[in-house]
Amino acid sequence: MNKVTYPAVFTKTRKGIRVDFPDLPDAFAEGDDKQLAISNAKLSLAMVIIDQQTHFEEVPTPSCRSLVEAKYPAGTVCEITVDLDQY
Repeated sequence: MNKVTYPAVFTKTRKGIRVDFPDLPDAFAEGDDKQLAISNAKLSLAMVIIDQQTHFEEVPTPSCRSLVEAKYPAGTVCEITVDLDQY
């Protein structure tokens, strides 16, 4: 297993929920509800990390959740874990 965990910021929008990964700006997702947003966020997180690895780019170390919470007080911060071997 090749699992990674990154903090994600959940923000309510008019369309549903947006998920952003501060450590990986290219990884973001949306969903009509929280469950779909999480599912889409996992896919986005995996795709961005695998793309960086494939191109021999350095994958950033995940930030501490409390630091992300302090930086984004308007959002809800959750950690998203994904097994890269599934993609």
